[in-house]
Amino acid sequence: WRPYREFIVINDVNIKHEDIYKADTIILPLVSDFCKKHNLQLKILSVLGVDEEKLFYESIINEFEFHKTNKNTTPYRNYELMSDDSMIVGVDSQLQYEALARNYRTGFFSVRGHYIKNKSYTFSWPKKVNSSGTIWCNYPNKTEVYNIMEYLLNVKEDEWLDEVNKYKDIMAYDSENKIIINTLKLE
Repeated sequence: WRPYREFIVINDVNIKHEDIYKADTIILPLVSDFCKKHNLQLKILSVLGVDEEKLFYESIINEFEFHKTNKNTTPYRNYELMSDDSMIVGVDSQLQYEALARNYRTGFFSVRGHYIKNKSYTFSWPKKVNSSGTIWCNYPNKTEVYNIMEYLLNVKEDEWLDEVNKYKDIMAYDSENKIIINTLKLE
């Protein structure tokens, strides 16, 4: 969620506020329904931690736990809220890619690009992948969303690690920042 005005400009194209958030209004009820059916607690990690953000989600669903954090004042709080028994899903978030790189069970419902007609909002962009896969879908489809979440819920740890290794070229995790440190030493 972001406090956009009536429209925003992406690649010189005016996009209406409601088109930006159409993806959330379609995907979030599906995620909520899945959580209810499987007796899972739905937690939403905020971006800015403002009341308008919570109200936005309350306008779509009514059963969730809202974690009010602010990426600018508490930049590591959402990382602290993730755990090995979590299933992390969303529409499009840098945090999702970082969670995947850290081997958390992560699903991507990268459907925003479908609504705003912008391929840069698809999973793994600019890398070209199929429109759906084991852990992602780039178009709104209830069956795909449920299949991805079922997979994340039931996959065995060794199978999950094999799956994650397929995406190391999208986002790598370097906990001690050795790669950037070594690169900077060469400069």
